[in-house]
Amino acid sequence: NNLSANYLLGNNIDATATASWNGGAGFVPVGDATYAYRGDFDGLGYSINGLTINRPNTDYIGLFGNSIGAQISNVGLTNAVIIGRNFVGGLDGSFRNGYIRESYVTGRVSGRGYAGGLVGQSEGSIEQSYATADASGERSVGGLVGNSYGTITQSYATGSVNGAQYSGGLVGSNSGTINQSYATGRVSDTPDSGALIGANTKIDPFTDSYWNTETSGQTSAIGFGFSAAGSTGLTTAQMLQ
Repeated sequence: NNLSANYLLGNNIDATATASWNGGAGFVPVGDATYAYRGDFDGLGYSINGLTINRPNTDYIGLFGNSIGAQISNVGLTNAVIIGRNFVGGLDGSFRNGYIRESYVTGRVSGRGYAGGLVGQSEGSIEQSYATADASGERSVGGLVGNSYGTITQSYATGSVNGAQYSGGLVGSNSGTINQSYATGRVSDTPDSGALIGANTKIDPFTDSYWNTETSGQTSAIGFGFSAAGSTGLTTAQMLQ
């Protein structure tokens, strides 16, 4: 209940029982639209398996629903099932002025808007993290982040992305910077979809970033917006080099 405290994860957690919690709504996210998590959370390299959140009519959904100034690191979510409305991410629905480091999500994430395998909306820093989770939604859907205003560094996404508008293998809608990162997941062929970013408003957002021309189903890094300079499309064989 203390949203300003610092926490350590002391062991791996089997969270499969959360599927039946709260009448099937599952786990209650840490932090919401009114009260954000503001502490530090270090997973110490442990993972949480089978976390389920089934709240399709609720915003700010994830292990952390909403965080401000938090530092979240060294934690993995495996086989997660995360369903919400807006601002939906496996690890964090929305985070500002903090960072996520060395963390990952596998499973699936679904929301209406601002849905991402790792984070729904980011106004902070994501470093050395990844998502293999499949992400789906209507608007601003990304394999790693649904909507990004921050920085993404040395991170990647491999899950499939299905969205009606602004879908990207890495980021759905982007106003931030992406450094040394890549995406290989297939992206739905819809208006304003791209192998890395669906809609981009940042001039020259990329540095040394890549996308897979064979697996993504896309012909360009960006679906709509400014230049894709700094990004390179490669075949699977070339990606392995």
